[in-house]
Amino acid sequence: KPIFVDVYTDWCEPCKWMDKHVFNKAEVGELMNREFINVKVNAEKRWGASFARQYLVQAYPTFLFLDPRGEILLISKGSKPAGRFLNEARKALKNREN
Repeated sequence: KPIFVDVYTDWCEPCKWMDKHVFNKAEVGELMNREFINVKVNAEKRWGASFARQYLVQAYPTFLFLDPRGEILLISKGSKPAGRFLNEARKALKNREN
């Protein structure tokens, strides 16, 4: 399965908005849980800082869609409505097919 990584920080208000208004929606959970291994990484704690540096994360939230080897399928930044987020997830899946 491809991997979805939500790179966030504790102080990031757009990150909190995504948790409250997008990630908790049934249609988002259904697609993401069916198609991806989902991980949240705090970019300022433990190994999260080195992970964020490895993927050149400079804004929060940053969403990384990775293939099983960790290669980037798609990078998305910033909060967005559920429909737009789902479109990006589908685009990442299509990128995997190519």
